[in-house]
Amino acid sequence: MRRLSQAFAVCAAFLVPAIAQAAEIKLIASNAVKEAYEQLLPAYEKASGNKVTVTWGGTADIMKSVNDGAPADIVLITDFGIDGLVKSGKLVSAGSTVVAKSPVGVAVPAGAKKPDISSAAALKASLLASKSVAFTGGPSNAALYKMLDTLGIAEAMKAKKVRTERGPAFNNMIITGEADIAFSQASELFSVKGLDYIGTLPKGAEIVLTYVAAYHAKAAQPEAAKALVKFLTTQQAAQVLKKTALEPG
Repeated sequence: MRRLSQAFAVCAAFLVPAIAQAAEIKLIASNAVKEAYEQLLPAYEKASGNKVTVTWGGTADIMKSVNDGAPADIVLITDFGIDGLVKSGKLVSAGSTVVAKSPVGVAVPAGAKKPDISSAAALKASLLASKSVAFTGGPSNAALYKMLDTLGIAEAMKAKKVRTERGPAFNNMIITGEADIAFSQASELFSVKGLDYIGTLPKGAEIVLTYVAAYHAKAAQPEAAKALVKFLTTQQAAQVLKKTALEPG
């Protein structure tokens, strides 16, 4: 970790332009990248002298907040969320950058028997054998229901208890055992206490979301924002993304 921190500092020193006064960059970002960015952003701040103020949230909540006028230099959410904010005139399309890919993963209550998800057929059997299923209410929700169609079990699953929740309520369903098996973005499951993370969805049922950083049309710190995005796409940043169940863009 010490060598990794040093590498961040060296890399950021080359990426951050010399500025006479430190800038405060306002970043609004998805919870999907929170685990990784809470490690990455301090390295950028140390190397650049700039400060990054972050507001975390889900894609839907962030879109509403930005459309309602929340100030920002950078907004980082799913690609389709970014497209919506560009169309509404809140963000500019120029310079938007794919920063991470986020696969959907599977988890169960801690200590519970782990279902077989090694193949699409195994996943199908595990879902049919379950009593209660939890789907995240986040941006992968629609894709999860489409997955049931792909597996040919959408009708059969209507007899099961399939619940949709977001945030703490979603995690609590797993931890308390209300759901036998739960599906959300891997980056939001792999380190949660009280549940056992199994892995990502198998080939034939995989779901991967793309996360994009885009600049606000009224960014107060456009140059510093560009330097931050550049830093977040370095090889050193990619190492942290991979450790937090994400893939580089």
